[in-house]
Amino acid sequence: MAISRPIRSLALGVLILSIATTAWAEVKGRAFGQLTDENGDPVAGAQIVVTDPELTNFRLEDLTDKKGKYKILFVDATRSYQIEFSKEGYQTIQAPLKIPAGSSTRLDYTILSEAAAMAQANASDPSAAAIATFNEAGSLANMGDYHGAQVKFREAIELDPTLAAAHSGLATALKAMGDLSGAIEAAEAATAIDAEDTRALKILVESYEALGEMGKAAKAKEALLAANPQAAVGELFKEAAALYNDGDMAAAEPLLQQVVELRENHAKAHYLLGVCRINSGDIEGAKTHLGRFIELAPNDPDAAVAQEMINSL
Repeated sequence: MAISRPIRSLALGVLILSIATTAWAEVKGRAFGQLTDENGDPVAGAQIVVTDPELTNFRLEDLTDKKGKYKILFVDATRSYQIEFSKEGYQTIQAPLKIPAGSSTRLDYTILSEAAAMAQANASDPSAAAIATFNEAGSLANMGDYHGAQVKFREAIELDPTLAAAHSGLATALKAMGDLSGAIEAAEAATAIDAEDTRALKILVESYEALGEMGKAAKAKEALLAANPQAAVGELFKEAAALYNDGDMAAAEPLLQQVVELRENHAKAHYLLGVCRINSGDIEGAKTHLGRFIELAPNDPDAAVAQEMINSL
């Protein structure tokens, strides 16, 4: 795809879509979200192209940030747009873009790496059609149409049963619809194809926990930690915080230690770990973690409490 010149003036990475017109009322709206690959990892530096199908000479461009995130402010959200994401090494995707006027709507997108797409193409001829159907499903899910999305995800799976992203996409849609058993089945199918499918593993953890099947949730959490330690931080902290709030600091302490080892700037984990260290008699460790919490979050309501604890030790 030809690379067009970037926008010369852009404030805070937000595309300002302005359409010169006297016939349309200017009703604002905002779209934001994240672009990820088939593994759920952010895709930074992807080119974004926004067009208006009714205005062939209308074209604006930007790039996703280092976390794969983007923001678009619509001066006229009553119109329908087209959004395209492209990056070298990935398949280009296109989708309709329409948000309710006056709203701030999150729209996430998935782009497949060429390596993943090629691997699927070698395994099954219909994979190109499966990927196209998968992207249609993703657009519907982004619009909140989970019923329509799950229908399309199933079509993509029929075209190419080896497309792990379609199985995890189906799991996401079913979970959003409240069908936890169906979400688990689809997520298990995804991990059977790709054991490191981060999105599917997260769904397994959350769905098993919601159903009270803690043993299976723990197993899925271990797999998530092994596949993508950074993605597992949230689940580890949630488990540690629950133990802490239940008064089981001895069990929470090693989990909190894992969290700060995986994400050193996790302020709240340092705070809770500092309190746990006091409880276990490790005064120097308590001072270290409480002090780090204050450095990371000086304006947090607990910062003053942390300082008082340090002063009393």
